[in-house]
Amino acid sequence: MEFEDRDAFEAWLKGQSQEICVAIATRAALRVWPVLWADRSWQDTEKARAAQEKFVLLTGWCNLISGAVSTYPTPEIKTAAATAATKAAIASADGLGSRTAALLDAADAGRAAANAAARATPADAVSAATYTAATAAAATAAAATAAAAAAAADAATYADCGRTVEAMFAAPLWHEAGPPEGLRPEALGPSRLDRDPRFDFFRRWYDGMTKGLPMDWDLQSRVALIPETVWKAGADEVAEAIAQIEALFAVRQALGDLAQERAAAHVEGRHGIGGNNPPEEIDAVAEVRASQTIIWAAVEEIAEEVEAKEPDKTRVARALEAIKAAFLVCAKWAGKKADLAIDTAIKDGIGVAIKSGAALYGLGQLIQAVEAWLPFLK
Repeated sequence: MEFEDRDAFEAWLKGQSQEICVAIATRAALRVWPVLWADRSWQDTEKARAAQEKFVLLTGWCNLISGAVSTYPTPEIKTAAATAATKAAIASADGLGSRTAALLDAADAGRAAANAAARATPADAVSAATYTAATAAAATAAAATAAAAAAAADAATYADCGRTVEAMFAAPLWHEAGPPEGLRPEALGPSRLDRDPRFDFFRRWYDGMTKGLPMDWDLQSRVALIPETVWKAGADEVAEAIAQIEALFAVRQALGDLAQERAAAHVEGRHGIGGNNPPEEIDAVAEVRASQTIIWAAVEEIAEEVEAKEPDKTRVARALEAIKAAFLVCAKWAGKKADLAIDTAIKDGIGVAIKSGAALYGLGQLIQAVEAWLPFLK
């Protein structure tokens, strides 16, 4: 959309839903978030590195929450948005007082996006987010191109307007124009997200947001709802919490995919290892038939533990071993060697599934996901 001036844009915002407003604020804040995680923005001192870690985490939390509110506006996540915005404001007052204007504005943009997510009438907070994003963009550029950088940030915001929330996040963050001078990767240089493995989730998350390929919104919401005490504790604790969430999410996803594969095989009449009426050649192999029963009983046990408040690690481990053993029996039947290692069977799973009409590939994915989840259980 085109607006005559910022007043016209702000007047338009007042007639939009909270979800539209928050999505606009989130994307504006994300455009300048790299200022905070770029190493060039900070002095090379221990104190500065500690401050950078804190602000990347807090503003990342703010942006996660505001993005989630635009898509999954639950009461819990709106409450978390208010908390995140408050904590980011306190941290900014304590730790960014002597920093550059670009850092201050980038932090304020994230905080304003979270504020917008927490409010029933978010237009003013959205205006603040988009304004500080534009001033942050200007502050990162050379003096001669500062106005152009601010205009580019505003142009990207206006290009978001008139779209649905889904269409907004499906578009590249800077649309066709790309980021302005000062916010291009070559200008930003090395960053906390690139060099610190504890920030790997944020690197992947931001890459998806930049390309218009956001991570699963349910996963984003679960990460955004990590308790405040964990976010305050630091990068180690946040990374651990995210790893646990992603591990459990992967198990849920593998279970869902496996259920779909079994249902599709049944509907289409391709009743291999996962069907109710196996092909004649499977029916003749008692060991394979028994393995089917073992597999699906163990899958059901894992599905039950995934939904338990405190999953039983022993039961999950036992079910996993049962699936592995039965999986290899089925893989052997499908043309594998008797001594085939489980990793090789998983890698070749697509071929096995095609040959047998079975859900072996899905089982392989589930095995990998449960193995990654198991260490987090007590």
